[in-house]
Amino acid sequence: MAGLTDFDVELVADIKGSEGFSLTAYPDTFGNWTCGYGHKLPALAPGKSWAGFTVIQSTADGWLDSDLRIATAYAQKLPEFNALDTDCRQNAVVELVFNMGSRWMYFAKCRASIQVKDWQGAHDQLLWNVVPDPANGVVGIPTKWEVEIHATRVDRIANYLLTGQYPSVE
Repeated sequence: MAGLTDFDVELVADIKGSEGFSLTAYPDTFGNWTCGYGHKLPALAPGKSWAGFTVIQSTADGWLDSDLRIATAYAQKLPEFNALDTDCRQNAVVELVFNMGSRWMYFAKCRASIQVKDWQGAHDQLLWNVVPDPANGVVGIPTKWEVEIHATRVDRIANYLLTGQYPSVE
């Protein structure tokens, strides 16, 4: 689809690789009906189901294009977006918004770290709810998102924020 060429190829590849893909609707880990590349389908009336619903490739591509445009526009309006000094870091936040939607707003410490370009803090706060503990120094517990996703996606995005670079392919 022509619209997907408007986006960084790394962003599209990362989202396609992390979201999975199905032309047939399926319930995601939260029970939301999903189709294509992680496209959330609208809720149906009680007693109705998306079971068996299928689409063609061009529909899935169109949804991905639309969902990426929405996530990008949302991310660009965030106060931390202007601090993202590389395409890699910008794509990381767009992908976070794509995956989490407005739940990204709850990562206040990570977002604050981004605003001051504290990349180690942004990395750590994405993975862990880091809090000072007078007895033990700094401690943390995994963020709810890290627990929910529990995949390489979390580490990959956190490392994008930390380094500002995509891993080199050799």
